[in-house]
Amino acid sequence: MTMDIARLCVIALLGTLLCVLLKKNAAEQSFLLTLGVCAGVLLYILPYISEFKAALEALCGETSSQNLQIVVKALGICILAQTSAHICADYGQNALSGQIETAGKFAVLLVSLPLVRQLLCVITGLLA
Repeated sequence: MTMDIARLCVIALLGTLLCVLLKKNAAEQSFLLTLGVCAGVLLYILPYISEFKAALEALCGETSSQNLQIVVKALGICILAQTSAHICADYGQNALSGQIETAGKFAVLLVSLPLVRQLLCVITGLLA
């Protein structure tokens, strides 16, 4: 994993260098290259996310698989929203970046409502 991260950082830095060089003369191509590098990085780390999910499933057991799905969905929402917001901010669209971050936070809240409901049930059960 350590060498994979080092490789990933080198690829991201080379992509950043190319984007900076392209941005002066061909902003559209720079934007497309940024999207491509970001998509490549996300695809590169996808197997590690699957490994993480499998490890959590083994740790938690089958009883909380629904809760685990909620956590994995929230993680995916966070990664996509943050990446999209950073790309927008890099290209000067700070207002759009902020809106993406807000939408991502709201989506995480909506996805996690079943966990909040379960937590409130446990708390009321303990207080009763």
